[in-house]
Amino acid sequence: MKNWQCSWVPGTMNRVQIKGENASTETTIDKLVRAFGAPILTDLYLRGRAVISTERDLLKILA
Repeated sequence: MKNWQCSWVPGTMNRVQIKGENASTETTIDKLVRAFGAPILTDLYLRGRAVISTERDLLKILA
C-alpha cells in the first residue's frame, strides 16, 4: 500500500499537488474526484491536505 500526500498548488483553486516516495505530480480536482470520489475533497477543503492510500499506480490513474 502506498501513501500519497495531496495539497493545494499555491495560488490555485482547482489544482492539487500529489507527492509520493519517489514521484510527484500535479492534477486537477476533477481528475482526483473521478479516481477517488468526492470524499477525498473533505480533508483538502478543511485541512488543506489529504492522504490517499492505494495499491494502484496513482500516476497512471490520473494521467
